[in-house]
Amino acid sequence: MTRSPLDSAIQSQRSEKKSKRGILYTALLGVAGLGAASSVFAASISLNSGSAISFSQATQTIAACDTDGIAASLGSAYNNSASEFLWNDITLTDVDSGCNDKSIDIQIWSSSAKLVTITGTVAASSDGTTLSVVADDDANGIVTQASVTKDGSAETDTWTAIDGTIATTYESSIDAGDVATSGARVVIEIN
Repeated sequence: MTRSPLDSAIQSQRSEKKSKRGILYTALLGVAGLGAASSVFAASISLNSGSAISFSQATQTIAACDTDGIAASLGSAYNNSASEFLWNDITLTDVDSGCNDKSIDIQIWSSSAKLVTITGTVAASSDGTTLSVVADDDANGIVTQASVTKDGSAETDTWTAIDGTIATTYESSIDAGDVATSGARVVIEIN
């Protein structure tokens, strides 16, 4: 049986088509495999130990007495007469009892400068204690607190689980409105 010269050209085109089709299927299978593998790895990533993440502020804690971390949140209220938001609350949660009777220094920073510092002594008799400073009047926000011994009568705002000599000190020309609009980072130091 004699073969025509066209037979080899036809077979060559068929095997070339099969080869291109095989490469295409292999590439599609590879892409699908990578997509599936990457979704499995992405599903197993855990951020912040499964706790809530706040994108509005960063918290930096320097406290050897607390091994599982302290969360911080800032609150604000709108003052209609001033037409601005005022910082009216800072809350620290999950403070360990190992920090009890230690000095605390809380600083709130903008992206480039310190805005305010709060100082006192931690009163955490049990693990998971919540510390806070809350404005007595939302229309004023948290106000400057001269350095005084906390006794229930000299405080300008409501202090919870922070005692001893307490103080709230704003940097020059900064007030609760600046903290509400520019507060970006909280630094907590417990010694």
